[in-house]
Amino acid sequence: MPEVHAIPTVYKGIEFRSRLEAKWAIMFDYLDWPWQYEPVDFKGYIPDFHIDFGRQQFFVEIKPAFTQEDLRPALDKAVRALGHSRKETILVLGGTPGEMIHGSSGHPVWGLNALMDQSCYCDLHDAYLAGCPTCNRIVPLTIDGQWGFPCCEVPKHDDEHEIKHYRHEIPPIGSIIETYWARATNVVKYQHGRR
Repeated sequence: MPEVHAIPTVYKGIEFRSRLEAKWAIMFDYLDWPWQYEPVDFKGYIPDFHIDFGRQQFFVEIKPAFTQEDLRPALDKAVRALGHSRKETILVLGGTPGEMIHGSSGHPVWGLNALMDQSCYCDLHDAYLAGCPTCNRIVPLTIDGQWGFPCCEVPKHDDEHEIKHYRHEIPPIGSIIETYWARATNVVKYQHGRR
């Protein structure tokens, strides 16, 4: 991966270590994800963000990577630092928000350029964005949707086939994500000047 030089960027009065971190903070605001920047120091490991979805807590790492292979070291480092007994899920986001893909059920989903390690399950998964059928918030899920939505209670294991279909019935969010990412790009570009 080529060497990337971070440009400190201010957003909402917070100086982020890079434009990419600031850009994701803007995305989190657009998506209505309650976030804190560098919330805690775990003996030298400081997660970039903490996001509280209500039912589930996430620690988020931001890396200027464009492949999941390049994201893997950041996930491994976070898992080692936080341990397997943690309550939080770890989400590592890359240099783009991803793209529309077809999920395992055949329905189109927004595949994140991300990796996720679910709390208590200690297993690596691809991640995607889906609209919660209860609150309509766009949230990250593992590609199989096995553990439900982090924001609301939804049926889990009553009828495996029915639930899988239910979880992958999502609104057409592709144009929303693309619009939010373009707006976030403009905010960091014009707020901090072109370089």
